[in-house]
Amino acid sequence: MSQKRFGFFLIAAAALACFGYAAWAQEGKTTHTVLLDETLHGIAEQELGNPASWPIIYNANKDKIKDPHWIYPGQELIIPLTPEAMATAPDTSKIITPAAVDTTPAPAQAQAAPEPEPAPEPELEPEPEPEPEPEPQTAGPVKISSGQVVVRKLIVPVVSEELVFSSGYITAEEEKPLAYINGADKPISDYLMPNDIVYITAGSDNGLNPGDTLTIYRMGEEVFHPQSKNKLGKIVTIVGLVRMTEVGPQSGQARIIRSMEAVTRKETLKRYEKFSVPKITMGDPMLAVAKTPEGFIVAAKSPIEAATAYRVVYLDRGLDDGIGIGDVFEIYRRQGKISNPAGGEKVEKLETVIGTIQVLNPRQTTCSAYITNSIIEDIKPGDRIRLIKKVPLQQQLKP
Repeated sequence: MSQKRFGFFLIAAAALACFGYAAWAQEGKTTHTVLLDETLHGIAEQELGNPASWPIIYNANKDKIKDPHWIYPGQELIIPLTPEAMATAPDTSKIITPAAVDTTPAPAQAQAAPEPEPAPEPELEPEPEPEPEPEPQTAGPVKISSGQVVVRKLIVPVVSEELVFSSGYITAEEEKPLAYINGADKPISDYLMPNDIVYITAGSDNGLNPGDTLTIYRMGEEVFHPQSKNKLGKIVTIVGLVRMTEVGPQSGQARIIRSMEAVTRKETLKRYEKFSVPKITMGDPMLAVAKTPEGFIVAAKSPIEAATAYRVVYLDRGLDDGIGIGDVFEIYRRQGKISNPAGGEKVEKLETVIGTIQVLNPRQTTCSAYITNSIIEDIKPGDRIRLIKKVPLQQQLKP
């Protein structure tokens, strides 16, 4: 009796463990405990398969991470699983633990009471389940001595779509607002948060419908080229998103669904612009190029903060130069000249590479990019850049 009772408890414990994991996976998240010398960049590559997806982890842990540049050993971070990451999560519905196997021996047939039983009805064989269609990210099977192993190759965005959207851009033309936020249901605070209801100064007469998504944006300061001093335009800062909930002819209401900056009761709105971020097969190399074209960092998104890793900057190269989302530049500085002891003209010192940046939102003549790594903390407008890697067209996959 005690063995049966013990076996029952083992089965119950295994069922609870599987249920708990399944419920956690269905919520679309897991956890990661920070180790010594780890970064959000590295954790994103380990957990989500793409180092550029670090903002997803940062946004899910803002209560623990005050600055994405600083995380500490022992911190337990929530990892929201992307669809690609969820594809690699173990399927616990098909796991059978040893504790769940009934090891109680069946009673001998001789001890069974000789009761007449009705003739069993013929059982219908279940129809075989259709084979799932092969997914594009699944490689062919690799046979080994113990059986067959399917090697999966993940399809991942070359950079985070959220990072592309929130990075902003430089525009040479003043963008005319579609509408304005003019007040909110929240009576006290001057600053608004996601789920707050705001009043919109446009309606169906302006082509708006319930469910439409609008971008909250701000026009920033003028940007001038650090070398030529030519005017490049103004920085457009992306503040957040609202979704229309009620629409009248000339006005409506909307709910704040995302905020990248503090949202106030007076903001400008435009139509939401969806980006098509190219996807590549994880692990495939990017295309090395002949370190052209060259250009400059012309502005930083947050000029009062040190331009270190994960910061957004703006470059004087864009679509007209063949630049696309995900392309990589290196940042370098010239070290001046040194005299030649043998006489004659001075010679150039070796250049110093101080960091790399990856393109986010390319426009015609400029683009936004984020610093993927740096060896100094004073990267600034005027630093030189040159293209070193591109996303190969043959590797780009439709989202």
